[in-house]
Parts: sequence; C-alpha cells; structure tokens
Amino acid sequence: MEPDPQPQETPSHSRLTSLPEELIEEICLQLSDDVWGAGTMGPNTEALSALHRTSKLLNRIAAPILYRQFHCGSRMTRTAKFLKTISYRPDLAGLVHDLRISRPTWTDLPDEDIEFFTAASTQLGLDLEAMDNAEPGDVWDKYRYEIVSQLLISQTYNLKRLGFIVINRRSRDGRGAFVLLQQLAAQDLDLFSLFNLEQFSYSHSDGHEVGFDYFEGLLKLAPKIQSVCATCFNPWKDDSREPVNIYRVTDLTLRDGLISVYGLHTIVVSCGKLERFVLEDGTVERFTSKARRATMCLAISQVVQVLAFHKNWLRHLDLRLAGDWCSHHAYVEYCRQGDLRVSVKSFTSLETFKMDGEDILFPEDHTNAFVNMLPRSIRRFHFQNARKEAPANMITLANSLGADFPFLKEVLLNPYPGSQHKARIAAVIFDKSEIEILSQLFKAAGVTFLKKVPTRYDSYPVPVKW
Repeated sequence: MEPDPQPQETPSHSRLTSLPEELIEEICLQLSDDVWGAGTMGPNTEALSALHRTSKLLNRIAAPILYRQFHCGSRMTRTAKFLKTISYRPDLAGLVHDLRISRPTWTDLPDEDIEFFTAASTQLGLDLEAMDNAEPGDVWDKYRYEIVSQLLISQTYNLKRLGFIVINRRSRDGRGAFVLLQQLAAQDLDLFSLFNLEQFSYSHSDGHEVGFDYFEGLLKLAPKIQSVCATCFNPWKDDSREPVNIYRVTDLTLRDGLISVYGLHTIVVSCGKLERFVLEDGTVERFTSKARRATMCLAISQVVQVLAFHKNWLRHLDLRLAGDWCSHHAYVEYCRQGDLRVSVKSFTSLETFKMDGEDILFPEDHTNAFVNMLPRSIRRFHFQNARKEAPANMITLANSLGADFPFLKEVLLNPYPGSQHKARIAAVIFDKSEIEILSQLFKAAGVTFLKKVPTRYDSYPVPVKW
C-alpha cells in the first residue's frame, strides 16, 4: 500500500485527472467503501492503491482516503506489511484514523520482519519479554499478533476509532495484554499518546472473558476515549477493587455477556458523565458454571438502580436482557416472577428508552405502569417482548401525552413471541381492539406507533407501523 514517491501520469489517466477534484475525490471514496459498514470486509485497496500511483494529483487526493482506514482482515502478513510501511513513512501513519484489528490467520513472520519489529520496539524503549507474564519463552512465537497490534496502534498517532479482537484463552490470566502500550503510557505522553482516539470497541474471538484491565495500557495512552463497546463475556472481574480508566466515556455498550451487579456498578461509576448506555445480555451457558450464572443474571430494576448515578445526564438507555433464558432455567426468583419496580422517572434528561418487557409484570389494580415509569423528557419509547397487559397500560400513557409527555414522538410495542427453549411459555397475542384504540390515539397526537416484524432477507426484524 506504500505509494510511489514519484508517481508518473500516463495518457490513459489524463481524462481522469482532467475531472474536477471534487469528482475525483468522490470516485476515491466509492472505491474506499466503508470498512466499518455492516457486511463489508474492507475497502477496495488494490484499485485505490493502483489509482493513486498514477499521478501526483491522484496521489495527493487518494492517499488520505487510502490510508484513513485499515482492516487487517484475517491476514497476518498484510498487517505486518502495513506496519512496516507506516514505520518507514510516519506521514502516512498520521493519515490513519480508523483501525480494525481482527483475528488473523496464524502464520509465522519472516525473520527479517521479526528483526525489524524487535528493533522498532527497542527504539521505543519497550520490553517485549513483559508480554509473557507467567510463561517465559519466545514471545514472538506466542504473542506475534499482540506485539504487531500494539506496535501498529502506537504508530497510528492520529487514530480516532479502534476495533480489536482478543484471541486465545490466555487472556483469562492477563497474558498477552496491552502491556507494551502501558510501557509507552509510562513514558512522556507528549511523545507517545493517542489523544485523538474517541471510539474503542473490543471482543473475544471465542467468547472467553476479557476485561477492561486487559486494555489498561490503551486506556492510559488514550485519555479522551468517549465511546466504548465491549462485546465479550464478563467484561469486569468482580475481585478487582480498582475503577476503570474510562472517566471521559459518555457512550458505553456492554454486549453478549453476563455481568454481576458489582461489576456493572464499578464500570458505570468509572464514567464521569454517561449519556448513552446499552446493555445486551446474551446466552453464554457453555462458558460459565450454573452457580455463577445465577449470581450474574441481572434484572432490569437492578440495572436502572446502578444507572441512577447518571440520572441527570443519560439521554439514551437500551436494556435488552436474556430474561427468557433465565426464566427457563429458573436460576433466580425475579426472572420467573417479574419485577414491578422499574422506573426511570427520575432520569430527567432521558429521551430514548428501549427495554425488554419479558420480566415486567403489570399491576392488576391499575394501568399506570408506563405513566409511572417514564420521565417527562421521553421522546422515543420501545417496549419489546411485552405481556398481554401492555396495550392497556399504553392506552393510559397515550391519554396522558399532552400533560405528562409532551415530547413523545415514537412508540414501539411488540408482544412476547414465546419461549425459545422447549416452548415453555406461550406467545402473547394482543387484543386487536386495544391496538386499534392505540393506533387512533397516537395518530391523533402525531406519535409514530411501531412494531417489529421479520423480513424475508434480513435476520433482524425491522420496525413498521401498526
């Protein structure tokens, strides 16, 4: 991907260079695609690289687009080649804004590459042997992926977004962690820092636990991270008493894992002013014991109680917990009986609230559940997997729009589809007359009334009007 230092224009490209620069830039953007987009494997770097070698004009326009994002895919050799390129050309390293490092094919690096990267590490003052906390030996044989990844991150000093996939079960005891970046963070931050890094996401290649402590070096090196997405089982170890270094994070997503109340509290209070929070609890039965699952299955009321620490700042709250899985296995009492104490009324800045209503039981003596649950500031309310009493409570909400919820513009309501485990719980069917009343009330108030339906070509349901 290294550009020719003296690109030569050929007659076949003269027509392209005669176009306005804005149009040429748009062509380059189309070739680059969006490496972070769903279903893509990265930009068409081969075509874009060939294009930017043809003339000085195309080089000037295309180089920032070509190098702004890098996705290593599954090729270790490609990652190593890219690292060598930006090591030789710091000006190109400064163009990289988006970096995704995913699990590569486990290939051996040539000796010359190892010698080059070892020398680069020494020049940075790094001790590679520190990678192997418990088992001394050939660190390049065990941690080539982690070493190359950290060197790559340290070179891309203008990085804004980073996605990283942890590999190997050794992450359980911290070996292979980002200790090289931690060494850099202990040096002069004016020389080694990631001050522009704002978004960080991580996951594990096979679902084993890996916590924020694994990335302590990165978090110290990048103090301005604002968005974190952790897609991993147990993102926090309960035996730790130290807060997480994510004070500036305002957007936090914890996805596809189990976490205890204590672990969630430690993470949440480590954020200075949380404005957006998403919690998706996945089924990870094979990765933990039955007893531990019982202690790490959260109720929505518990999550809301923890998040009350940020009740004056939270604007977006999305809680999707695996209640059906818990209710089937009957590990905890509240998953079977539901919980009536869910209220975000004190969250005075909350505009969007999405929740799974599977474990929410409605009172028998009134239909004010939603009125008592939501704050005046609410604009979008999504209630999925609801029980049959939900429409009646939603009608009471619809009749209170003007006085209590003047900003509400969107409501999504979906019935519980039935248990996914041995058909233990029957599907919920809403009363048609109640849905018709709701549709009329929301339409008259200018509120969009939605439901989610599966599509033929998309595995994820899409919202449509009732």
